[in-house]
Amino acid sequence: MGPAIASVDKIVALVKAGANAFRLNMSHGSYSSHEHNINCIRQAEDKLGVYLPIIADLQGPKIRVGDFKDKEFMTLVVGREIRLADVGTIRAKKLEESESLVPVQYPTLAKDVQKGDVLLLDDGLLKLQVKDVTDDVVRALVVHGGVLKPRKGINLPGTSVSQPSITSKDRADIRFAIDNDVDYVAV
Repeated sequence: MGPAIASVDKIVALVKAGANAFRLNMSHGSYSSHEHNINCIRQAEDKLGVYLPIIADLQGPKIRVGDFKDKEFMTLVVGREIRLADVGTIRAKKLEESESLVPVQYPTLAKDVQKGDVLLLDDGLLKLQVKDVTDDVVRALVVHGGVLKPRKGINLPGTSVSQPSITSKDRADIRFAIDNDVDYVAV
């Protein structure tokens, strides 16, 4: 639930159109904006005489593309091979940044993936398949290409990641959800 619908009247209209629950995206917004949304939902409940569950959707661990050197984006071309390495590895090993090297803000990427794994970038718009992993560098084939910008998310479906599933931010968000009588928490 975002600022575009953060009013009792808009929530009432959404419920009349078929909405029956509301999601708070804990990746975005402040606690005060979430409190405002919760209050609007509860007022809409009273106005309509219906129960409207509220779901706090936790951010969870974030794996992101790093910043590119001297460019605003990279174009990933289907069928081409690229390399991914943690920004610390790039610096430590003095890897030359090129069109085929994607910096990643995740030190254990090369330990967490193996040949055949899929990597989804930018909310799944771009898809890579791991060819192999050597010396803290992941080589992958571009399956679905496109423009990749810095700080976009990376998902590792079906892969056990080294980062904890629940972050310290998630713990604070869970406490907020409990304190504000949110009905469900999604991970």
